[in-house]
Amino acid sequence: MAKKTLKRNQDGEKLRMYLLTLPLKDSSKMVVKLAEACKVPLHTVHNWRGGLCRIPELAKDKIEEVTGVKIFHSENLPPKSELIPGAAFAAPYNKRRSVEITPKGESGCYW
Repeated sequence: MAKKTLKRNQDGEKLRMYLLTLPLKDSSKMVVKLAEACKVPLHTVHNWRGGLCRIPELAKDKIEEVTGVKIFHSENLPPKSELIPGAAFAAPYNKRRSVEITPKGESGCYW
């Protein structure tokens, strides 16, 4: 069972890395195209991308046909460290604001 989970997560990771290489607007359009081409609901494609369920082999072939890129059968995608666009937006929203008391008693707010 561990092998299936590992394989499922790897396929979802590959799909996610491909979608991160696209601009944000094109990424959401591509997800809709993939759902229509594979004849599945939109939430299923989101589950594939998140690694929550296995991507069927026929759907993998259809995804590669629609995108025009070999996603699952070769290592064409750049490593995670080179995918900065998606990572740049995630970090600031998780930070909390810190307030510091200055010597004069005024509070300074730093993000």
